[in-house]
This record gives sequence, C-alpha cells and structure tokens, in this order.
Amino acid sequence: MDLHQSNDRNVTLTLAQVGERHQVSVKTIRRWIADGRLPKPIRIGARSPRIRLSTLLDFEQRSMFVRRRSVRASA
Repeated sequence: MDLHQSNDRNVTLTLAQVGERHQVSVKTIRRWIADGRLPKPIRIGARSPRIRLSTLLDFEQRSMFVRRRSVRASA
C-alpha cells in the first residue's frame, strides 16, 4: 500500500509506517507524539499503537506539520 497516495482515510498506520511516511525512526515518531507534534495513537491490543490515516492527515493539515532536516554546511 502506498501510504502517500492512499484514498482510504480509515486505514490505521503503525508507528513504523508513520516513520516511513516522514522518513524518520520509530523512536523519533514516539518523541514527536510525546511533544505534541503528532496525534496520540489509538491502541489495537495491548502493544500495538496505531494512528488513523485520517487523523494524521487532518493533524498535518491543521498544524502545517513540517519536518525540519538538519543541513550540513559544506566546507
């Protein structure tokens, strides 16, 4: 499934899939959730946090979420 072009907004994404979407690690996704930069996940079972694609898209649009990449200065 292509997460960037999915039309099914009721899909739930694992934290790994959200990380793939934003090209960061799961650890970073967990930090962003704790910092409020991403919505809190729902739990599917005891150990399976998921974020609804519709919630993620709405959150990104409302917050104008932009991931800042560090840029190394070239010598």
